Amino acid sequence: MSAGSSRLRTLLLGGPYPKSLAQDAALLALRLGFGLTMVVAHGIPKLSQLVSGEVQFADPLGFGATPSLFLAGAAEGVAAGLVAAGLLTRIAAVPVITTMSVAFFVVHGADPFPQQEKAFLYLVAFSIILVGGPGRFSIDWLLERTGRSSSDASSTTAASSGANEDFAALPGMDVPDPDLPHTAADDSELFGQEPRRDTHDE
Repeated sequence: MSAGSSRLRTLLLGGPYPKSLAQDAALLALRLGFGLTMVVAHGIPKLSQLVSGEVQFADPLGFGATPSLFLAGAAEGVAAGLVAAGLLTRIAAVPVITTMSVAFFVVHGADPFPQQEKAFLYLVAFSIILVGGPGRFSIDWLLERTGRSSSDASSTTAASSGANEDFAALPGMDVPDPDLPHTAADDSELFGQEPRRDTHDE
Protein backbone atom coordinates (compact mmCIF):
# COMPACT_ATOMS: atom_id res chain seq x y z
CA MET A 1 0.00 0.00 0.00
CA SER A 2 1.38 3.41 -0.96
CA ALA A 3 1.97 6.20 1.55
CA GLY A 4 -0.87 8.25 0.03
CA SER A 5 -3.34 5.36 0.32
CA SER A 6 -2.22 4.73 3.89
CA ARG A 7 -2.82 8.38 4.85
CA LEU A 8 -6.26 8.30 3.19
CA ARG A 9 -7.23 5.17 5.12
CA THR A 10 -6.03 6.87 8.30
CA LEU A 11 -8.26 9.85 7.57
CA LEU A 12 -11.30 7.76 6.64
CA LEU A 13 -11.02 5.06 9.28
CA GLY A 14 -9.74 7.01 12.23
CA GLY A 15 -6.27 5.52 12.80
CA PRO A 16 -3.73 5.33 14.27
CA TYR A 17 -5.41 3.70 17.24
CA PRO A 18 -4.34 3.94 20.88
CA LYS A 19 -2.88 0.83 22.46
CA SER A 20 -4.40 1.54 25.84
CA LEU A 21 -7.64 -0.18 26.80
CA ALA A 22 -8.48 2.75 29.08
CA GLN A 23 -8.16 5.23 26.19
CA ASP A 24 -10.33 3.04 23.97
CA ALA A 25 -12.98 2.82 26.70
CA ALA A 26 -12.86 6.60 27.27
CA LEU A 27 -13.31 7.32 23.55
CA LEU A 28 -16.20 4.85 23.40
CA ALA A 29 -17.92 6.51 26.37
CA LEU A 30 -17.38 9.95 24.83
CA ARG A 31 -18.77 8.86 21.45
CA LEU A 32 -21.80 7.10 22.86
CA GLY A 33 -22.57 9.70 25.53
CA PHE A 34 -22.42 12.81 23.38
CA GLY A 35 -23.29 11.19 20.06
CA LEU A 36 -26.48 9.42 21.16
CA THR A 37 -27.57 12.35 23.32
CA MET A 38 -27.27 14.71 20.36
CA VAL A 39 -29.19 12.33 18.08
CA VAL A 40 -32.06 11.78 20.50
CA ALA A 41 -32.35 15.25 22.02
CA HIS A 42 -31.57 17.41 18.99
CA GLY A 43 -31.21 15.51 15.72
CA ILE A 44 -34.46 13.51 15.68
CA PRO A 45 -36.66 16.49 16.69
CA LYS A 46 -35.14 18.62 13.91
CA LEU A 47 -35.54 15.90 11.29
CA SER A 48 -39.12 15.30 12.43
CA GLN A 49 -39.87 18.97 12.08
CA LEU A 50 -38.35 18.95 8.61
CA VAL A 51 -40.49 15.97 7.53
CA SER A 52 -43.68 17.49 8.94
CA GLY A 53 -43.12 20.68 6.96
CA GLU A 54 -43.70 22.90 10.00
CA VAL A 55 -40.36 24.67 9.87
CA GLN A 56 -39.61 27.05 12.72
CA PHE A 57 -35.89 27.50 12.84
CA ALA A 58 -33.32 30.27 13.04
CA ASP A 59 -31.44 31.39 9.94
CA PRO A 60 -28.08 32.56 11.32
CA LEU A 61 -26.11 32.37 8.05
CA GLY A 62 -28.77 33.61 5.64
CA PHE A 63 -29.40 30.27 3.93
CA GLY A 64 -33.09 30.28 4.74
CA ALA A 65 -34.95 28.56 7.57
CA THR A 66 -35.52 25.24 5.75
CA PRO A 67 -31.94 24.76 4.47
CA SER A 68 -30.58 25.73 7.88
CA LEU A 69 -32.87 23.21 9.56
CA PHE A 70 -31.83 20.53 7.06
CA LEU A 71 -28.11 21.15 7.65
CA ALA A 72 -28.49 21.19 11.43
CA GLY A 73 -30.69 18.07 11.38
CA ALA A 74 -28.25 16.19 9.15
CA ALA A 75 -25.33 17.09 11.41
CA GLU A 76 -27.09 16.37 14.71
CA GLY A 77 -29.18 13.40 13.56
CA VAL A 78 -27.02 11.60 11.00
CA ALA A 79 -23.40 12.66 11.50
CA ALA A 80 -23.67 12.41 15.29
CA GLY A 81 -25.11 8.90 14.87
CA LEU A 82 -22.11 7.89 12.75
CA VAL A 83 -19.80 9.22 15.45
CA ALA A 84 -21.65 7.19 18.09
CA ALA A 85 -21.31 4.05 15.96
CA GLY A 86 -17.65 4.77 15.21
CA LEU A 87 -18.13 4.79 11.42
CA LEU A 88 -16.16 7.41 9.45
CA THR A 89 -15.79 9.01 12.84
CA ARG A 90 -13.39 11.86 12.11
CA ILE A 91 -15.20 12.92 8.94
CA ALA A 92 -18.62 12.71 10.65
CA ALA A 93 -17.38 14.85 13.55
CA VAL A 94 -16.66 17.80 11.22
CA PRO A 95 -20.29 18.81 10.44
CA VAL A 96 -21.21 18.46 14.11
CA ILE A 97 -18.32 20.73 15.12
CA THR A 98 -19.34 23.22 12.42
CA THR A 99 -22.95 23.26 13.62
CA MET A 100 -21.94 23.70 17.26
CA SER A 101 -19.52 26.47 16.31
CA VAL A 102 -22.36 28.36 14.60
CA ALA A 103 -24.61 27.77 17.60
CA PHE A 104 -21.98 28.93 20.10
CA PHE A 105 -20.41 31.86 18.26
CA VAL A 106 -23.33 33.13 16.14
CA VAL A 107 -26.74 32.03 17.43
CA HIS A 108 -25.86 32.40 21.13
CA GLY A 109 -22.89 34.70 20.67
CA ALA A 110 -24.47 37.56 22.61
CA ASP A 111 -26.14 35.38 25.24
CA PRO A 112 -24.76 34.74 28.73
CA PHE A 113 -22.61 31.66 29.13
CA PRO A 114 -25.31 29.49 30.77
CA GLN A 115 -27.18 29.61 27.45
CA GLN A 116 -23.99 28.95 25.52
CA GLU A 117 -22.92 26.10 27.74
CA LYS A 118 -24.66 23.25 25.91
CA ALA A 119 -23.23 24.17 22.50
CA PHE A 120 -19.82 24.71 24.09
CA LEU A 121 -19.78 21.26 25.72
CA TYR A 122 -20.75 19.55 22.46
CA LEU A 123 -18.13 21.57 20.60
CA VAL A 124 -15.38 20.47 23.01
CA ALA A 125 -16.49 16.83 23.07
CA PHE A 126 -16.64 16.38 19.29
CA SER A 127 -13.36 18.27 18.86
CA ILE A 128 -11.71 15.74 21.19
CA ILE A 129 -13.21 12.91 19.11
CA LEU A 130 -11.90 14.52 15.93
CA VAL A 131 -8.37 14.61 17.33
CA GLY A 132 -8.43 11.32 19.27
CA GLY A 133 -10.29 9.23 16.70
CA PRO A 134 -12.85 6.50 17.42
CA GLY A 135 -10.67 4.05 19.34
CA ARG A 136 -10.62 0.30 18.85
CA PHE A 137 -14.23 -0.19 20.01
CA SER A 138 -15.57 1.06 16.70
CA ILE A 139 -16.62 0.00 13.21
CA ASP A 140 -13.72 2.03 11.81
CA TRP A 141 -11.23 -0.19 13.64
CA LEU A 142 -12.87 -3.36 12.32
CA LEU A 143 -12.73 -2.01 8.75
CA GLU A 144 -9.11 -0.92 9.19
CA ARG A 145 -8.15 -4.34 10.55
CA THR A 146 -9.93 -6.14 7.69
CA GLY A 147 -8.34 -3.90 5.07
CA ARG A 148 -4.88 -4.32 6.57
CA SER A 149 -5.22 -8.12 6.55
CA SER A 150 -6.34 -8.08 2.90
CA SER A 151 -3.47 -5.78 1.97
CA ASP A 152 -0.91 -8.03 3.66
CA ALA A 153 -2.34 -11.09 1.90
CA SER A 154 -2.20 -9.31 -1.47
CA SER A 155 1.40 -8.26 -0.89
CA THR A 156 2.39 -11.82 -0.02
CA THR A 157 0.65 -13.18 -3.12
CA ALA A 158 2.28 -10.55 -5.34
CA ALA A 159 5.74 -11.32 -3.93
CA SER A 160 5.25 -15.05 -4.48
CA SER A 161 4.04 -14.47 -8.04
CA GLY A 162 7.04 -12.25 -8.77
CA ALA A 163 9.43 -14.91 -7.50
CA ASN A 164 7.80 -17.53 -9.71
CA GLU A 165 8.07 -15.26 -12.75
CA ASP A 166 11.76 -14.63 -12.05
CA PHE A 167 12.40 -18.34 -11.80
CA ALA A 168 10.52 -18.98 -15.03
CA ALA A 169 12.65 -16.36 -16.78
CA LEU A 170 15.90 -18.25 -16.04
CA PRO A 171 17.56 -19.95 -19.06
CA GLY A 172 16.26 -23.43 -19.66
CA MET A 173 18.47 -26.25 -18.53
CA ASP A 174 18.12 -29.98 -18.24
CA VAL A 175 18.60 -31.04 -14.65
CA PRO A 176 19.66 -34.68 -14.37
CA ASP A 177 17.72 -37.05 -12.21
CA PRO A 178 19.83 -37.64 -9.06
CA ASP A 179 18.61 -41.25 -8.91
CA LEU A 180 20.10 -42.08 -12.34
CA PRO A 181 23.84 -42.64 -12.92
CA HIS A 182 25.60 -39.86 -14.73
CA THR A 183 29.17 -39.00 -15.73
CA ALA A 184 31.45 -36.00 -15.39
CA ALA A 185 30.66 -35.18 -19.02
CA ASP A 186 26.99 -34.86 -18.11
CA ASP A 187 27.89 -32.41 -15.33
CA SER A 188 30.02 -30.38 -17.76
CA GLU A 189 27.15 -30.12 -20.23
CA LEU A 190 24.78 -29.07 -17.44
CA PHE A 191 26.95 -26.07 -16.52
CA GLY A 192 27.79 -25.13 -20.11
CA GLN A 193 31.40 -26.33 -20.00
CA GLU A 194 33.36 -28.37 -22.49
CA PRO A 195 33.93 -31.90 -21.22
CA ARG A 196 37.43 -32.51 -20.00
CA ARG A 197 39.49 -34.77 -22.20
CA ASP A 198 41.63 -37.42 -20.59
CA THR A 199 45.26 -36.79 -21.63
CA HIS A 200 46.09 -40.45 -21.15
CA ASP A 201 43.89 -41.32 -24.17
CA GLU A 202 46.09 -39.31 -26.55
